[in-house]
Amino acid sequence: MEQATATPVLLEAAGSIQSVNPNTGEILGSVPVCSGEQVRAAVARARAAQPAWAARTLRDRIRVMEQIREALVDHADEIISLVSREMGKSETESLIGDALLVLTSLTGYLRLAPKVLRIRPLRQGLLHITKRTYVIPEPLGVVAVISPYNFPVLLSLQSAFAALLAGNAVVHKPSEYAPLTGLLIRDILHQSDLPRDLFQVVTGRGETGRALAQAGVNQISFVGSSGTGRQVAAAAGEQLIPATLELGGNNAMIVLDDAPLARAVDGALTYAYTVNGQVCGSIARLYVQEPIADEFLRRLQARVAELKVTTSVAPGASDVTALATGALLDRVERHVREAVAAGARILAGGSRLEGTLAPVYKPTILVDVRPEMEVVREESFGPVVTVIRVKDDDEAIRLANGTAYGLTASVWSRNNDRAWRIARRLEVGTVAVNDHLWPFFAPETPWGGVKASGLGRVGGEWGLRAMTYPKVVSYDRLNLPREFYWSPKAAWAHALFRQAIPLLYSRKVRKKLKALSRLIRMAL
Repeated sequence: MEQATATPVLLEAAGSIQSVNPNTGEILGSVPVCSGEQVRAAVARARAAQPAWAARTLRDRIRVMEQIREALVDHADEIISLVSREMGKSETESLIGDALLVLTSLTGYLRLAPKVLRIRPLRQGLLHITKRTYVIPEPLGVVAVISPYNFPVLLSLQSAFAALLAGNAVVHKPSEYAPLTGLLIRDILHQSDLPRDLFQVVTGRGETGRALAQAGVNQISFVGSSGTGRQVAAAAGEQLIPATLELGGNNAMIVLDDAPLARAVDGALTYAYTVNGQVCGSIARLYVQEPIADEFLRRLQARVAELKVTTSVAPGASDVTALATGALLDRVERHVREAVAAGARILAGGSRLEGTLAPVYKPTILVDVRPEMEVVREESFGPVVTVIRVKDDDEAIRLANGTAYGLTASVWSRNNDRAWRIARRLEVGTVAVNDHLWPFFAPETPWGGVKASGLGRVGGEWGLRAMTYPKVVSYDRLNLPREFYWSPKAAWAHALFRQAIPLLYSRKVRKKLKALSRLIRMAL
């Protein structure tokens, strides 16, 4: 397999974006800011290439996607290295979150595609006697994939794979904070038999993303903030095209008084601080019932103190590294500062890492917070969790549902029935019991949120179906000269349909028999 390289294009500063390693400040390269004209040209090329791809058999498209899977395996080390340098997370997190999970996602789609993307016969009650009807999952055309920086491989290719398998073309706009990874993805995919114009990358900032959303695409798949997601939804609405929006989360962890305490503490530690809290599904708000709150906090504080906080991304060197941008650090600092000024107390962390200019923030626990504080209401997207003590299940549910977000949540209890009842009342897309993000890791699982956390789903059969529209094709089996209900309609047709109502749909035998009797008399 030939080497894939995300070769940077060096341009003048006004027309390019520099990719910077947030841990070291090293400039990794530059990419062009694509103009609206360049974006529209890419969409036009994709549209020209798409019909031939859609005309291929599903088996042939699967064959090409299997080639892509092999190429991703071969270039796993390059993916890990570049994602870690460009985004700032540890190499272990890049390995799991991007190099491994993207293969898991693709393999899941390959397994599901023959079932989900097949032409299906549709039975239509009594009409099945004279008609045959089929539902065909037709590709939408050109899909715009706009992805974030935190999982720059997984969260772009998860949607792109579904689109390509369904017969679409893809134009991908990567985050301006991980543009070289976007180009590396393109180079890897182009090592297969995939036509070059079928998967293209346009680089730039928000203006490039807006240009892509308005360039005449047939569907938009967006992963990012809720604020930008509203703009994408507006653009899709203006064009009357579908959009899948996987947006922000401000996720709750409910720890009941019968929780498996050691497991709950380790779960909070893992899902709050992995990727430095820069995960849409991260735990941000903990609601702990009073009887175990003191012990839970004592254990969590001790475990947080064990985390390694450095600017090294080498395996095992660090648990928390730099945030992707200085702007994120500013937001995290502001949230914590304002909460403390309003009465919150810092139990761990609460400041940036000393001795470095990198945007590293220590893993933080805030207690004595109130629901109206911004650090509770809004997504910080950093290594900060808030803890609120609750007296019972109802209070935990009310507070967990008390933000604008609804992506995911978790319930920790030894009583599955109790946890199930709470899960059913939580206003989120996914609930895990005695775990948190595990459902996302399974490729068969639909992933997405409600409220300000998004629209639609990625993953599993739902992700594949989102890249198609159902076309219904029906034909007549008997080839009669005409149908009895065609115009001009005879008076007897009215009488026939009138008796059909009770005969077909009444639950009372007497009414059915009476209608049948009338029909028999009509026939005689």
